[in-house]
Amino acid sequence: MKDVYELDTDPCPEWDFEPKSKEKLFSGIATLVNNPELSDVTFMIEGKPFYAHKNIVSVLSEKYKAMF
Repeated sequence: MKDVYELDTDPCPEWDFEPKSKEKLFSGIATLVNNPELSDVTFMIEGKPFYAHKNIVSVLSEKYKAMF
């Protein structure tokens, strides 16, 4: 059985899905690309680190999804 933890935080913000909100979401996601601050996996490519996120890589690749 999995443990379940409840995180008591501020109320969930209201989400609107107007084009402006989508642009903000997409630009926010774009800031995660090759950003070591919040990454949880690093690929070494030609000797240089490339920072990524397991959940995003898993959505894009069945092989990595199985690996993670």
